[in-house]
This record gives sequence, structure tokens and C-alpha cells, in this order.
Amino acid sequence: MLLSARGGRSEFTHRLQFGVEWGYSQTFYKLHHYNIVTNEGYRINEETEGIFLYPNGALLANIGYDISERFNISLYSGYAGFADDCRVFPISLRLNMFPGSSMYEDGFYTMVEGGVGLRVPTLEKHDAAFFACIGEAYRIKLTPFFNLDFIVSLRTVLDRPNISNPDGAGYVSKHNIRSNNARYYALNFSVALNF
Repeated sequence: MLLSARGGRSEFTHRLQFGVEWGYSQTFYKLHHYNIVTNEGYRINEETEGIFLYPNGALLANIGYDISERFNISLYSGYAGFADDCRVFPISLRLNMFPGSSMYEDGFYTMVEGGVGLRVPTLEKHDAAFFACIGEAYRIKLTPFFNLDFIVSLRTVLDRPNISNPDGAGYVSKHNIRSNNARYYALNFSVALNF
């Protein structure tokens, strides 16, 4: 069995990576289209879009595998906010690509990510949200085994938010919704510790 420089660990365990990440997200744009039938029996088809400012945060953990010195794939989960009424437990895959240098050195890298956000259960809504990110990061080697990463990324989220009831209080019932699709765009700033 091949041994690595990491204290006699096998090559497989040498390539395993773990990490924690804290992030701030600034949603800046929203597009929402829905088609409903009201309690009075008439149909409403509406589309709105525009600037939508809402801050959120995220706390994530990951386990990853170094495919090579220039590619790492990681599974992420934790807790995150995507919009004003969208708090989720995300599950995603992230690919980190180090085109200019090895991941074992200081330097820039590119990340792409996609996944699903399992909504924090509420009485009104349980649907999942889907998201994708692309971004750039800079890695600083703190020790041979610890990395500090600074990440800036752009995220898009596909969701089905609650629709306010036009006939009164509360939200439109699910059986009265013919279509409901929203897209949010956000700029994310994250700090990660990987080891």
C-alpha cells in the first residue's frame, strides 16, 4: 500500500479532505411568475421581476476527495438562507479546479457547484429549492495540512415561494396553484477552513 507524507496514512485517506465554511449572501435580483385560481374562481397570471435586496448567511461542512493535484470534488451540507422565506438544509456537490497551480500551494482556483436545498419545515411550505453556483477563490496554505480559502461566487436559486392570498389573509392553497416559479440571484462571500 502506498503511503503518503501525512504521517503514514494511505494514499486514499491522504486524498480525503474535510472543511467548514461560513458565508454571507446578498440576494440582489428576483424573477417570479405564477398562475393561480382564486377562491372566487377567477385566474391570475402574473410575472414580476426586479431588484430584490435580501441578506442571508450560511454555515456549511464538507467532505471531499482530491482527484488529482488540480481537481477536488466535495459533498457539502449545513444550513443556509436563500431568500426572505427560504431557509434550507443544502446538499450539493462542488468541483474545485486549480488551473494555475496545485491545490497544495497558495493560489487562485475556480469552483462550480449544484444541489438541492431541503426547506426547513413550516406549516405553509415543504418544497425543495434547487441552486447552482460558480465562483473564484484564493487559497492560503496555513500549514501543510490546513488551508484557508476566500471565495466569491454567483448563485442562482430556483424556488416555489408562497403566494399571498388575493382574497384575504394567508397564502394561496396548493390545489389553486397552476404554476409557481421564482428565480433568485445572489452574490456570495465565504471563508473556508479545509484540512
